[in-house]
Amino acid sequence: MVREVTDRTKPFSGPFWEHLRTARQEMRAAWRAVLPPSFQEHRRAAQREVLLAFRELIDTALERVEEREPPPVTRVKARM
Repeated sequence: MVREVTDRTKPFSGPFWEHLRTARQEMRAAWRAVLPPSFQEHRRAAQREVLLAFRELIDTALERVEEREPPPVTRVKARM
């Protein structure tokens, strides 16, 4: 029986990652076959709305930061 030699310094290498990629592709294809196209449209629209909501949060936070006045600078003389 011949075994494939892989790099032992990496715990998961070569065939492991190829298998995972193939499994992910097959899983996605299976979901696409089960779910109706309208579901994909609604999912994309919902994902877009979530991203727009996060954008609004970030924009509001940036506006608040820009509105703040910088703290006054006080100089202290060093004694020697």
